[in-house]
Parts: sequence; C-alpha cells; structure tokens
Amino acid sequence: MGVDRWPADFRYISRRLVKEIVQQHEATGPRYTKTWSIPLRAIGLSIVRRDPDYLNLFDLTYRATKAVSKRTGSLESPSTYVRAELDIALGYLTVLMGWLDRSHVDIAAMMTIVEVPEAGSVLVGLFGSASNYVWRKPKDDGLGEIPSDVAGLYEILDRTAEDEDPTIDPERVTDEADVIPESRPDTVIRLLSDRFKGFREQRVEILFQVFYRYDNFRYAGARFDRVLIGAPIWVANTETTRDPRRH
Repeated sequence: MGVDRWPADFRYISRRLVKEIVQQHEATGPRYTKTWSIPLRAIGLSIVRRDPDYLNLFDLTYRATKAVSKRTGSLESPSTYVRAELDIALGYLTVLMGWLDRSHVDIAAMMTIVEVPEAGSVLVGLFGSASNYVWRKPKDDGLGEIPSDVAGLYEILDRTAEDEDPTIDPERVTDEADVIPESRPDTVIRLLSDRFKGFREQRVEILFQVFYRYDNFRYAGARFDRVLIGAPIWVANTETTRDPRRH
C-alpha cells in the first residue's frame, strides 16, 4: 500500500508514540488559527491551517515524523531519534514475567547488527507493543527460549504500551532505576543470540526513539562500537518509502 505523496508500505506504527509526539508538538503551537485571504480576480481564496486528525493514523505518522525532524539523527550520528535504512529482524518475543495478572505476553522486538561507515559495528535493539504490527504476527516456530523477564527494558515497554496491552507490574518499572546500565545491552544481546521466536528479516526504512546509547561495548568476547536501545516509531518497506517532501 502507498500513495504518491508518501508511498510508504508500513510494517509497524506505534500508535501511542506518534499521537504523543503530535500532541506535544501541537501544545507548543499557536492558540489560534491563522487565515490568509488571497484575492484571485473576483474569487477570495482562504488558506486555513489544518488541524491533526487524531483518528487518522497515517496523518499522525507523517506529522510526528516532521515534528521530530530537527532532533532526528542517523546511525553515524544518533540523536533523540534516528531515521535509517537497514536490514533488520522484525518479530516478537514472548516474555513470561513482569505483568499484572498475566504471563507469556508477546512484545514487539526488532534487532540488527550493521557495519556503519565512520561508526563501526552498531547493534540496534528496539522494543514495543506487538499490537502495532501492521502485518499479521509471524507464526510461532517453536524455536528459542522464552525469557523469564527482560530486566532493563520494562521502562521502554511501559512507555510504548497501548491501551489494550497487558499492564506491566509497576514495581518492574520502578526497579529499572536500580538496573546496572551495562546490563541492558547484555539483555539485548542474549535475546538476539538465542531467544527470537517467529522473526523475519527484511530491508526497511525506520524511525525510532533512542532510550539508551552505549559506545565501545564489549560482551563475552564480542565488541560493538555502538549499541542503541529504544522503541520503533514506524517501519516501512524501503522500496516504497521515498518521501518527496523529506528534504
């Protein structure tokens, strides 16, 4: 799917994050609507600012992308947000613990290791709500372990959860303040190594929010020049993401 103005074939959109970004952006905008009247012979032409359509997910996605453009970096030079084109594994993990009145909850997970010019080896681990996948969830292939918990990542899951998602135990989020920072990339690498379930890899364009960044990280003999851990805002097939108004 796609249109001429923004032919993006989306695979994932964080409904909560795009809405919150647009809401924050609009909160700092003008409190009134400006109207320009341009005489066109005998016809009066008025140009009125169009308000966000909070029921239109694609409208919010486009507005959110524009709203954070000045704070969006690249894998070479990350900022609060990163927009990049890369090969990444898309899928989910089933997490046993950390929820109120539930167990075995699926979360969205996206991970890749990529060699980036001028940056070196970069590990990207992204987590969010599994309900935001646009395509049907991959079938469980029965491979990989089910992690008992994802300590160090519960704050990300709490901040990206949708209304219909299971509630995360507040104590898990509170405990994140006591997590040893280096344990977060440890957790991501363990998940990347042997705990995926139902993943598929593809070339995508992606906009994500960076929650944690680590440089020159070493783990069990492996070395990464950079580790970025965060949450996906949107993911789309690269063949159809060319935005004529991006630059």
